[in-house]
Amino acid sequence: MADVDHQQTNGSEEKPTVSIGAVVGSPCFDRDLVSAASKLGTVNFRFLCYYIGGQRATWTPVAGQDPPEISVPDMQMNADSWSRYFCGQMSPWIDLDAEDEALAAVSERALLQELDYAKYLNLKAIMITLKHRDSPRLAALLAKRMWTTNVYYRIWVVVPTEEAALGERRDGDDRDLWGVWADFRRAVANHRLIGACVKLSADLDDEFVEPKRYRRWLAEPVAAVWLDADLFMQDARNKLLLPPAHSALVRALFAPTPSAQPIISCSSAASFDADVLGLYVPPVARLFAERVGVDSDEQSNSVISGFDDALQVPLQPLSDNLDSHTYEIFEKDPIKYVQYQKAIELAADKLLSDGVAATELVVMVLGAGRGPLVSAAIKAEAAVQRRRRDSAISFRLFAVEKNENAIVTLKFMNDTHWRKRVQVVCSDMRSFRPDVQADIVVSELLGSTRGASAQQHGSAVMGFAGYFDSVLFDDVTLSILPATHSPGLISWFPALFPLRDPVRLKKDDQLNVDISRRLDDGGVWYEWRAQYESPDGPVTTELQNPEGQSYYMRLQ
Repeated sequence: MADVDHQQTNGSEEKPTVSIGAVVGSPCFDRDLVSAASKLGTVNFRFLCYYIGGQRATWTPVAGQDPPEISVPDMQMNADSWSRYFCGQMSPWIDLDAEDEALAAVSERALLQELDYAKYLNLKAIMITLKHRDSPRLAALLAKRMWTTNVYYRIWVVVPTEEAALGERRDGDDRDLWGVWADFRRAVANHRLIGACVKLSADLDDEFVEPKRYRRWLAEPVAAVWLDADLFMQDARNKLLLPPAHSALVRALFAPTPSAQPIISCSSAASFDADVLGLYVPPVARLFAERVGVDSDEQSNSVISGFDDALQVPLQPLSDNLDSHTYEIFEKDPIKYVQYQKAIELAADKLLSDGVAATELVVMVLGAGRGPLVSAAIKAEAAVQRRRRDSAISFRLFAVEKNENAIVTLKFMNDTHWRKRVQVVCSDMRSFRPDVQADIVVSELLGSTRGASAQQHGSAVMGFAGYFDSVLFDDVTLSILPATHSPGLISWFPALFPLRDPVRLKKDDQLNVDISRRLDDGGVWYEWRAQYESPDGPVTTELQNPEGQSYYMRLQ
């Protein structure tokens, strides 16, 4: 750990908004954890990580002997405090997958005992360190425990960022550390309460330096990131900071992930010192306060706050009428209606320049909802009129909507905002038969999807995301593609085509996706399958969503 000027204190620092934990490395507070927690609280830590077994964490396994008893009494604080301020650590000698069968057996008994005590204490999180590239016995015990008993704590599986920490690779094992974690996650059946605690080492393996490889962790349930004081260095002003590679990793991978809580340890310290640990809170807080993309104020005020990275059942407006609240959310989109207005303007200009009409253009809005596209069309008309002052151009407007409830709103808008110039039609657009030909048709019927790719690194494919890039007219577009996403567009999320069983791929494996659109008298659905090469030859997944059994879009 760098020699730190102890005149640096947290007194002048604002309290961090991120929840930062401290790892108490030595079990010296078994009966006085309140004191340790209080000291850490004064330097802005929110919780501490402590050995569940207390002093027995220092025990050295001896053949034929049992470990000491757990020595952390529960009565030193109430259940709420245990839950809010403590994360449990398993005794470091526990190794269920040790080659020594006696150690493996005593470890299994000890782990079960400490898991039981964690539940007794009402802890919300428990840290267990991976010790091997393969941990089948540990995975089996955790899977059985988490899937067959009522537990409320989370398991943080500590994963290193240096392969040497897990021993040498066996012949034929080409997995990197992400692959080791992915196999463990799969071995516990992807339990939602089991996540990774990524422990940063001084020397990061290449997979944690190369963005294309470390971004795989963005799709993983990362619960915490462990930073040791020895990682930090000082700049010219004696301020503590992480090395560039570590800072880049934290900013790109962990800071944007709300569930990833930073924890700080000081492994080189001879004894516990809350003030020394507290010196590392400000630089860590600054790192985790830097959000990629939208800032925190925008995130909290966003219309879609809480919807990111959340599975949602798609709306089916053809069969289910939308409610007023849903319409209102759509109408708050800051970019969509601006783009539609531009597109209508360009389309009108082109039609007029081509001589299609001299004084009147028929504009039909199909699926008008509560009228935002109608308002966009009226604004477009005004813009065209300003540019073409020598012509008496006007729009003849139709608003077609099948939702009888929204028709009430459209008629109100027509009376109070549109000067009764819009013909409001209550009809399904598919059965609408107007007596005039439309010059411009405006609609929001947009969707997504396609894809085939070669993997640049080992990965696990759990499904496919569908996006769209739509040309409204000429060069006016709306896009939800990550590379060309329309700034501020919030009305559409990607479609998800999941695979029932994740597919593990190696570097340069070719993955092909076959998606078909099926139709019957009542509705439409997608069916899909993936094909890839395995050591035994081509593998094709089972057909997903056959006959629309999992998801079916009704057309009436």
